[in-house]
Amino acid sequence: MASRRSSEEMKHVAIRTDASLRIGTGHVMRCLALASAQKERGTHVTFLSREHQGHLIPQIQAAGFDIISLSKPSSALPPADAAYTEWLGTSWQEDAKESLDALKKHALDWMIVDHYAIDKRWESQIAEQIPHVLAIDDLANREHDCKILVDTGFHANSALRYQKLVPTNCKVLYGPRYLFLRDEFIAALKKRKARQAPVKQLLVFFGGADPENLTGRLLNVLEKKVFRSWSLAVVGGATNVRNKEHRDRISSWEKAVFYDKSERMAELIQDSTLAFGGGGVGAWERALLGLPTITVPWANNQREVTHPLARAGAIDLVEPDMATEQHFSSRLERYLSHPEELETMSQRALKFTSDVDGLGREAVIDQMLGVAA
Repeated sequence: MASRRSSEEMKHVAIRTDASLRIGTGHVMRCLALASAQKERGTHVTFLSREHQGHLIPQIQAAGFDIISLSKPSSALPPADAAYTEWLGTSWQEDAKESLDALKKHALDWMIVDHYAIDKRWESQIAEQIPHVLAIDDLANREHDCKILVDTGFHANSALRYQKLVPTNCKVLYGPRYLFLRDEFIAALKKRKARQAPVKQLLVFFGGADPENLTGRLLNVLEKKVFRSWSLAVVGGATNVRNKEHRDRISSWEKAVFYDKSERMAELIQDSTLAFGGGGVGAWERALLGLPTITVPWANNQREVTHPLARAGAIDLVEPDMATEQHFSSRLERYLSHPEELETMSQRALKFTSDVDGLGREAVIDQMLGVAA
């Protein structure tokens, strides 16, 4: 890792990212983790986020950051199979213009962008006003005009994925070592350990929105008497419209607790012996702490994250079209009969993620300072 430079060299950065019922919450959450590390090093951070249905603007404010709310989308919530370009809610030209107009009075060192609907065209326009652009991506499906690109996924050809998609002078930082972990997970890394059978507590979290209502399907299964002896922690997510429904449903269940959202996710993961969860950053967080997980990558982009974990035996991967009540039930019954398989999965998860030291966001900030020097 490069040596730290004076915080005076990076006084103010902007972050352009969104959350919505279609996008989910992962982009905003990882940007908040990076922003927290920047703030600790004396950098002022301003977020720009559009008012999609299911946005996280209040949560960004509550975390202590300035937020510029961009206008509400000009189009309705896109369908699940819509192209990523439809996730922006307006044209890229309008988004770039609105962002630049909102930032005219700010002297910015960097623009950080984490959005699947934004590409080289938007970034080039931003670069006319802001000297440095950092792009966060894991799709490698479009061109970028940026000084640094960060892809925290695990890919066999990571070094080549962006070879023709970024400028020749762009620094590409790739791999899980650059994961933007929240403080609670950085602290928890010191305590990670393999799980021991049998199952005692089950953790359920299918992402911030859970648009396919995988939580509801699983709760139908967990009503069976054979599974009711376990402690149960259900996390609904910050933008899950069914939170009240799920809370009410399990309110009478013995040893069951519901969380609308959790600021202590690392603690819940440490306390659990088996989980059901979505893909994305959450899949890495559980693997880092050795929690065996039946994982459903409900969005296409999550498959880039989950498939390497599955190949390593670090998760039990269930493809979305197989995420039925019957299949969930059969997986649980399997682990009731063969709890030793959970121990093996836990050990493989810890081994696969052993190179992640929790310093990813610091390493990225150091690279930003080096470019700006």
